[in-house]
Parts: sequence; C-alpha cells; structure tokens
Amino acid sequence: LGYIFGLEDQYRDYYLKNKEVYDKELAVKNINGKSKVLKNTAGGKHTFLCATAAKQFIERTYSEIEDADINVDGVQLDGFGSSELDECYNVDHTMTREDCMNARANCFNFFREKGVIACADEVGVHTVKYVDLVKHAPYELSKQEKGLQLGVAVPLVNLVYHDSVFVPWNVEGIGGWGIPKNESGKLHWILNGQNPYFKNSMK
Repeated sequence: LGYIFGLEDQYRDYYLKNKEVYDKELAVKNINGKSKVLKNTAGGKHTFLCATAAKQFIERTYSEIEDADINVDGVQLDGFGSSELDECYNVDHTMTREDCMNARANCFNFFREKGVIACADEVGVHTVKYVDLVKHAPYELSKQEKGLQLGVAVPLVNLVYHDSVFVPWNVEGIGGWGIPKNESGKLHWILNGQNPYFKNSMK
C-alpha cells in the first residue's frame, strides 16, 4: 500500500525482569554508587540504562530485524527527548550530561546514516539536530493529559524549530496529551501549521 513503516522503541528504562538482557553493571549509578529503581511503568521495576551502552543494544536489535528481512523506514527512540540528561557514576562508564547528550545523538545518527527517519518523543535542544520528527510538542499543563494550561499556551517549540523538525498534532476531539483541557486539537494543529495525526479507520 506504500505505507511508511516505523517502530517506537526504547533504550532508557531498563527492566529488571528481563533476565536475558538486564545487567546491573550497565545501569545508571548515582553519586552514592546505587541505581535508582522505579516501578511507574507497565513493564514493572526498572532502572535506567546508561546511555553509553544504548547503541550496542540498538545495533543488536536492528541487526536481528534486518536478518529477518523486515524493512524499517522510521524509528522513534522514546524517552530520549522528554527525559532529562542522565549522569552516571559507575567507574567503568562514567557519564556527564554532555556525554549523555552525545550518546543519545549517536543513537539517532545510527538510523539517519541508514536513511531511516529518526524520531524522538519530544523536541529538546539536545535532540533537534539529530531528529526528523517528534511524537508531540506538548504545552505545559497541570496535569499533562487533558489538564489546565499553565499560563497562556504559546507554540514556542514550533516557532523556534518549525523549519527543522516535524511535529504531528492530534486533530480529533477535545484536549489530549499536551493539549489544554476543553480546547480543540484541530485548532492547535492549524495554529502550529504542522502535519496531523489520523486514527486508523481500517477495521
């Protein structure tokens, strides 16, 4: 049908229950030498993978995908745009925030060098040079999903970056992720002058 095929992938949350892959020595360590353990996602308990190790996992995954004769046109690396830059104090792979930024950039560049569309979850000054599009550019809301806007919702991301990155907008319904409560996604799409999301109507 000529569709572009893309994957949403993730190399930051590092899940403890995946015994085949999880190695505590590759997890981000705080200055006290310990790894923070969270359980706020559907995958269960996780730490954060040190960004210096992310590319080796990406290379393994996409080598297996290529071996299976699956052609991927685009990849979104979730958490690399919206998450803060990590620091790691593991003596075997010490990482500053600048190192983290460069390591994430190397992951995006891995795909771009293959002619694959590189996508992040959100635009950040540390990602905009390395991505072609983002999943969304949300306004600051309280709470983020269908919440009240904090101040006046101004499309600063698109005003600054509209020539360098595509931002799709949800055009169906009222409110949504990053769209103020009781406001039309379609009107914000028009205001931002970017491309729309469409729901899959093939059932």
